Parts: sequence; structure tokens; C-alpha cells
Amino acid sequence: MFLSPWHTLLEHEPVGNVNLSRKKLYSELAKSRREQIAQRL
Repeated sequence: MFLSPWHTLLEHEPVGNVNLSRKKLYSELAKSRREQIAQRL
């Protein structure tokens, strides 16, 4: 399942520098979680 504040209509996407940082952080955390899950399998 893919849940993210950026998985929405363009008009409702978060804006600003803080939210751009959050977007990158969310992406990196998701990648890390996927890698950890893959290692357990």
C-alpha cells in the first residue's frame, strides 16, 4: 500500500521547502523499509 501526502491531486500537494525535505525523507525511509523487509525474506 502506498500512502503519502504527495499521492493526491496537484492542488492538494504540500508546498514549501519544509515539505520538499519531508518528501525526500519519506522516500528514503520507504526505500530503507523495503530493503529491510527484503533481507528478512
